Amino acid sequence: MSRQVQVWVENEIISLDARGNWKSNGEPITHERTLAFFDRILTLEKDGWALVYANERKPVTVESTGFFADAFRGEGPTFELRVRGRGWVQADLDSAHYSEPDGEPTVTVDCALGARVRLLQEAHGEFLLLHGKI
Repeated sequence: MSRQVQVWVENEIISLDARGNWKSNGEPITHERTLAFFDRILTLEKDGWALVYANERKPVTVESTGFFADAFRGEGPTFELRVRGRGWVQADLDSAHYSEPDGEPTVTVDCALGARVRLLQEAHGEFLLLHGKI
């Protein structure tokens, strides 16, 4: 007789802030394997973001976007972003948007995942040097 293991902790609130930091009940999650797992299984569904694994679903509070890129490659209107947990994904330069919420430079881009991707600090500096302020 097999026993089903419960993946999610009941009443735990999982969130992802605008800078790509995962939290559990407001406290930072720092375990690297857990972070990589969450990045891989985060899904944008019609009713919002969720962590989906096997037959279980855990709603997630996402502050801005669920996808974050730490590198990019290519030039021209189509290029690729290395999105955490997803690998290299095609993106559209024409959709790039530069803003400074709370005084912090931010670049977001549409991509093949169906949602905007935020370039993390290590990627957006070089992006802005190559493409200027969008």
